[in-house]
Amino acid sequence: MIQKVINLLSQHNTTGQGIYIPQGVIPYVQKLESLASFIYKMQGQDLVGFIAYYHNDPAKDLSFLSMLLVDEHYQSNGIGSWLMSRCIAHLDEDGFQRIQLEVLKDNGRALHLYQKFGFKILEDRDRLFLMERCRN
Repeated sequence: MIQKVINLLSQHNTTGQGIYIPQGVIPYVQKLESLASFIYKMQGQDLVGFIAYYHNDPAKDLSFLSMLLVDEHYQSNGIGSWLMSRCIAHLDEDGFQRIQLEVLKDNGRALHLYQKFGFKILEDRDRLFLMERCRN
């Protein structure tokens, strides 16, 4: 599955797609594989989206959503919402209080999705916003 993540991310690793990983896709995915959890969305044998998130804070206070990606051919079909719902449900079940993420300021689609799920902008970080969702 990790090779499918690398392939999908490599196809979308441009700021025009709302994602840019300057250190390279393979080292980034290897780090995720060793430290993060994944939820995948498949269409037959094809990976059409995934979410990767860290939830290893022993105090269960803060988790961090590292990547949410839906293949451009499958966007606007509710896959991002499905992935986000599953991730939030898992983190809520685990007792995490807060979820943070960074998003490119010009990624309007992602901003809208995150705001729909209750994320608020905490900080302006040059090209990025730091956003947070607190457990209800």
